Amino acid sequence: MRRNNEFIGLYESNDPPGKFSEEELMAELEKVKDVRPGNPEGSGKRKRSSMERGRVPIWSRMMSLWKLPYWHKLKLRHNLDVMHIEKNILENLIWTILKIAGKTKDTLKARLDLADLGIKKELHIREHGDSCEMPNARYTLSNKQKMAFCDFLRLVKFLDAFASNITRCVNAEGTSVQGLKTHDCHMDGRSVVLFKCDWYKLDGKKNELKDDGFFKSINVGSLWYKNDCYILSTQARKVFYLPDTRCGQNWQVVQTFDHRHLYNVSQTESAQ
Repeated sequence: MRRNNEFIGLYESNDPPGKFSEEELMAELEKVKDVRPGNPEGSGKRKRSSMERGRVPIWSRMMSLWKLPYWHKLKLRHNLDVMHIEKNILENLIWTILKIAGKTKDTLKARLDLADLGIKKELHIREHGDSCEMPNARYTLSNKQKMAFCDFLRLVKFLDAFASNITRCVNAEGTSVQGLKTHDCHMDGRSVVLFKCDWYKLDGKKNELKDDGFFKSINVGSLWYKNDCYILSTQARKVFYLPDTRCGQNWQVVQTFDHRHLYNVSQTESAQ
């Protein structure tokens, strides 16, 4: 039963939308396979061809994903979860370079596939009599390098709510990483703007905030949290500090500032 304004109190009795067969699907995509993003040069709009006239367009162009051999067989397409894809890729990379048993993608079957394809001969299985050897790849880390990598992750510090405690994802031996959260993988490779600031100590009788209802004054004579001096750009706000002549030395009046050309007015589309 629908709950929006259009279907209050009514039950949906129509049949579900029809599905394209594979032949109908490829026929519709064939009509837009040569369409490129953007408008043609020298014209404001893309002109409709004689094939497009008299029909309802379903796709405006053919995406590159349709070139995948299995894409047209999927029942649900274009439903890609970017953050989980990033998590899967990052985890597989870490597991492969750390050579974690049962998790790495550098397996015996992968090496045999390289031999069947005739590529990367330096990674092929080497036979020595009755035994075989799987040589290490260039990206595989040694035990010393694994410990250095995991020690680095232990020392990384993030701002509150920016990432989880990655230290808990490193095992006791310091040679494996597991249990990363989705946001931990999403922030990898991203650039973040940080501001370095001074935290003024505002507790205690001598340094507490003074607010008379009109102005707020703080004592800038003592600092704390010197080892945690960075904030995100979204947490920063522009203010001015003015000398407080009434309270004396080291006291500053905090004056907020709003840009004179920015107004908090809701935007509406103009009527045509």
